Amino acid sequence: MKIDSEYIAIRRNDGEDTLILGNSQIRRTWNWNDGQLITKEIKDVVRGISVKSKSREPDLFIPNLTDEKPLNSSFNVVRHAGTNLVQEHVEAIVETDFNNGTLRRSFKIFAGVPAIKMTLWARFKKTVVSRMREDADFKDSIEDDSQAVVSSSAYSVMDKVPIDGVHWKAVSAEFRDATDHCNNLVEEHSIFVFTQKTNLVGNILFLNPFITDSPSLFVVKESPCGAAQLDWCGHDFAVARDAAEITGSGFTEESIEGWVRGYGCAVGVAGNTDAERLKALRSYQKCLRVMLPERDNMVLMNTWGDRGRDGRLRESFALLEIEVAKELGVTHFQLDDGWQKGLSHNSAFEGGEFPDLARRPDFWEPHPERFPNGLAPVIEHGRKNGIDICLWFNPSSANDYESWEADAEVLISLYRKYGVTVFKIDGVTVATKLGEMRLRKMLEKVQNVSSGKVVFNLDVTAGRRFGYHYFYEYGNIFLENRYTDWGNWYPSWTFRNLWQLSKYIPPERIQAEFLNNMRNTDMYSPEDVLAPTRVPFDTALAITLAGQPLAWFEGTGLQRGDSFNRAAELLSIYKKISNELHSGIILPTGDEPYGFSLSGFISLDNESGGWLIIIREAAACSKARVQVYMEPGTCVSLEPLCNEGVEIRDIVDEDGCIGVEIPEKWSYEIWRMSLELPAS
Repeated sequence: MKIDSEYIAIRRNDGEDTLILGNSQIRRTWNWNDGQLITKEIKDVVRGISVKSKSREPDLFIPNLTDEKPLNSSFNVVRHAGTNLVQEHVEAIVETDFNNGTLRRSFKIFAGVPAIKMTLWARFKKTVVSRMREDADFKDSIEDDSQAVVSSSAYSVMDKVPIDGVHWKAVSAEFRDATDHCNNLVEEHSIFVFTQKTNLVGNILFLNPFITDSPSLFVVKESPCGAAQLDWCGHDFAVARDAAEITGSGFTEESIEGWVRGYGCAVGVAGNTDAERLKALRSYQKCLRVMLPERDNMVLMNTWGDRGRDGRLRESFALLEIEVAKELGVTHFQLDDGWQKGLSHNSAFEGGEFPDLARRPDFWEPHPERFPNGLAPVIEHGRKNGIDICLWFNPSSANDYESWEADAEVLISLYRKYGVTVFKIDGVTVATKLGEMRLRKMLEKVQNVSSGKVVFNLDVTAGRRFGYHYFYEYGNIFLENRYTDWGNWYPSWTFRNLWQLSKYIPPERIQAEFLNNMRNTDMYSPEDVLAPTRVPFDTALAITLAGQPLAWFEGTGLQRGDSFNRAAELLSIYKKISNELHSGIILPTGDEPYGFSLSGFISLDNESGGWLIIIREAAACSKARVQVYMEPGTCVSLEPLCNEGVEIRDIVDEDGCIGVEIPEKWSYEIWRMSLELPAS
């Protein structure tokens, strides 16, 4: 079995078949082991260093499937051309037959990316129980000699990454969605590797060696968050001195015919600084979905943020909102829940229900009283004003999304009839594998029929949903519902959430909200120095620019005047640079926002330098040194774009920082960066 290319090789050495996958950045080697792969080495090709494994056990374990000897195995390679959704890549497919079914591992390799992506698939002959068995690792006494070697997993393991000793630090990033109920979205867990397993929760894991002749490794677990996963054993990683296991397969006890897609993971290599690790992670994440500015960049206005719900939504209201949206500089206007004939359970009127096309086939027709002429007048008015009209949609969850195909046809019909290319997907609960598969089929069908033109805003505000690292390929993330009516919106909270997420997730995938800060002033204490009214409207907007700004209000309710004009001017500047801004690697800089920070975001471009957005909250000091993720000695020149800011020229210090200044509280600046690299 021999297949050679710049990416892939299978070779026989000393009578043993070896699989090698890699590119110019990373190379991973396995013992073939009849298709039950055992990692031998992960190499950082650029730095010429590697981590080797002494394990004799397969990397993957699915209870009641892979715990028997394989019957047969096969290997295949498919080259995929680039599309408007995904970059060109090579797929290496390993299939292994067992008594109870067939397991498929799909490895995807992208040119120049220091990571290899793997997705699990299975075809079961009978129901496979992938629940955790009795914990074989538990011992009554630490003195038990059997604990000198870490025992086999007692739960599903989708991959195993080698660690060569205890002189490593493991850092996991745990994510929380269901943001209606949660406002602390990222939590880091840090441990020193020990001889015994330590369980960690999270979708991202960094393994950092103290001895620098080994590369840093990173893992992305491509699944929903924590307990929202199917087949979750209470943790995502089990780390010990010989390996880090990525736990949970995404397979369940359901009996489903045909191929079933499980979860996946990516394993990558990086240098041994935080900057190198974060850049390597982001280079992988940015290859998963092609960012097309004309399709994916949007300043979207949605009137639901003023809590009018469907009470005000009608043709005349929408036409006026479009005119204000044009004045402000908005690019997209979304008709949320209420444009359709059927009343949802969130309706301002009695009689709301969950969509069920089998029972109510006219649910998704335009509301006959609110939109008596259909959606055409609104669509046309938007088109005349340079604004794309977007819609809200709640798939029918009945019988595990049994009506997925009919739902897809509704979306396709709206795309074909009106040219709608952006749909907010809401009200989803993914409680079963069958339901998950059907939702994916719905999204993929619409994506395929539209040739990749349709974008989905995937709502993660409630229920058991996709999180931040799953269903990545379908669009962006609608992050949170926040309302001044309930006193639960603070610009500093939006800032903190986007800032924390941007360390681990491309923020250009996240819709970040700014509201009408003059509404419901009585919901905040007059002494509250962080209340929305203390923050200028344009500053609340500036906070969101590293993401996709979400104008979460009724435009007709905004006060006109200086604040409106400054926001419109800022959006005019932003739209000119947003393509370049979002094409770079965007990372957080400055102190963590909490209402009194001087903080922001940096967009790194290896050729031009990039962009720096700094917001001064109610910080007492106007100056700070902020991280720029560059080599010490680099000369950075900053050219201001707004607020009559000053030009800055500074040398990156030993901590990777430069100095910035924002004279006024609750103000901001956007700088264009240019670089002079230090002499080698």
